[in-house]
Amino acid sequence: MNETSFKRVVVTGAAGFIGSTLVDSLLNQGIKVLGIDNFNTGRIEFLKDAFNDPKFTLLREDLFCGADLS
Repeated sequence: MNETSFKRVVVTGAAGFIGSTLVDSLLNQGIKVLGIDNFNTGRIEFLKDAFNDPKFTLLREDLFCGADLS
């Protein structure tokens, strides 16, 4: 799979340790990332590098509460 295979990827749990690592990896590959997290256990500081990348968007939302992602 090459870097242009995806236009945008959604990462749930983006502010968690694993999610934020995935976010950083995808951004480093040039992929746009929509991160979603409710911050129940995630930490905003895990996303400090991602916030400096214009390809990153964060949505603070709880998907279990019927979030409208349209």
